[in-house]
Amino acid sequence: MPRILLPFLAALVACTDVPTTSELPFVEGTITLRTRAGFVVDGGGDCTTKASLWIDSHTRVLRRAGQYLVAADTGQLLPGRRVQVWIGGIVLESCPPQAGATRVVLQDGP
Repeated sequence: MPRILLPFLAALVACTDVPTTSELPFVEGTITLRTRAGFVVDGGGDCTTKASLWIDSHTRVLRRAGQYLVAADTGQLLPGRRVQVWIGGIVLESCPPQAGATRVVLQDGP
């Protein structure tokens, strides 16, 4: 019985760091402004490709390390960084839209 479970457990452990979400980010682009409460992302087009995002203690900031995502911190959310952002909760329909960031993935940099 242990011989049957061992390959299954090894496969399960190997997959824990692989991103599993298939949902698309709310916005992808470059941070153009950083404030204490959040940041603005510009996707390079009109209002629909931009967003003003607030962060809180529940916001997860991650960075790519090969095929994996590893923890980063909000101090790395600086103007010029390319990011992908997922949101949660309400979206204020303004130009650009405003929302709370639940997950931010840093696309480049240290």
